[in-house]
Amino acid sequence: MTPDTGADCSVMPAATSTAPQGLLAWEHTRFNRITADLALPEATVCALHCATRSVTVELPLTHDDGSTAVLRGYRVQHSHTLGPAKGGTRYRPGVNLDDVTALARLMTWKTALHRLPFGGAKGGIDCDPTVLSARERHELTRCYLLAILPVIGSQVDVLAPDVGTDAQIMAWMVRTAAEAGVPDPAIVTGKPVLLGGSRFRAASTGVGVAHVAQRAWEHLGHRLDGARITIEGFGAVGSHAALELADRGARVVGLSDISGAITNTAGLDPRAVQDWVASGRDLASYPDADRFEGSVLTLECDIAIPAALEGTITDEVADGMQAQLVVEGANGPTVPSAVEFSTGSTKPGSAWRPRRSRPGATPR
Repeated sequence: MTPDTGADCSVMPAATSTAPQGLLAWEHTRFNRITADLALPEATVCALHCATRSVTVELPLTHDDGSTAVLRGYRVQHSHTLGPAKGGTRYRPGVNLDDVTALARLMTWKTALHRLPFGGAKGGIDCDPTVLSARERHELTRCYLLAILPVIGSQVDVLAPDVGTDAQIMAWMVRTAAEAGVPDPAIVTGKPVLLGGSRFRAASTGVGVAHVAQRAWEHLGHRLDGARITIEGFGAVGSHAALELADRGARVVGLSDISGAITNTAGLDPRAVQDWVASGRDLASYPDADRFEGSVLTLECDIAIPAALEGTITDEVADGMQAQLVVEGANGPTVPSAVEFSTGSTKPGSAWRPRRSRPGATPR
């Protein structure tokens, strides 16, 4: 375990080999712009920018075939100012310290904006959980939890599921911590109900996205009944958002996941699609729909919901979007240059209206 011993308070490092890339660079851009608009003192900017703790751990894993590998895991606690740090743990190929740092900062902003008594944190392991057996995932989870246990806890840093993790992973964490002398189920959220988890936890984020979509759409002077919805990502967030929006009268006309995108202008049945995927078949092969090549967010619709991964709304995708409203269900799905907010400002939000034109873009 190697804690970060210091942080450079310069908000945007020089263009060197250590310059931030991807999500962290985008977060830097937004952070710089907003703190400059607010004219915050340099000391405040530095305090907001720097993480309280960054931890990198190396995790030995014995595969079922007897081979061994050493995987790398991370945990970043960005802030404890408002309370214990809080954030998910993702198992995904390519997870790195930059991305985890950016996601931890985003958690800080989200909890603060909602006046919740938590700071921001994030963690993850650079692995592909889809190719690991249940035993391998259990062993990896156990190693990771033991490695970071000295710096987490219900009053310090609370873990949660994220991409590639679920209630079972959280249950293994609770058990591992208890076996190590920390019998506190509150060390994680998103655990099974039998271990003290919340009944509504699995659906909560997706239902929240649906609620924001309805409120924002009504704020623009429309009724949700019959509104056309496209959703990128039919996982833990996107599937529940689709189900909830359909129940509220909206028409889901496009869905996508890692297998591809489907569309039906008459409307898809999210429950039928969910049953199809749960049976082990690809979403893209769902029979009562047409295949769509490209980003499902560019389909003709009223509300577009990115609920997959970060950075999926690029300039190119934004130029092709036809939605009147975008509701972000993923962490950082929109690159900074692709956003123009309805007020004409550059302040971040979870719901925004895509620009109708862009310098150099082909007129629609």
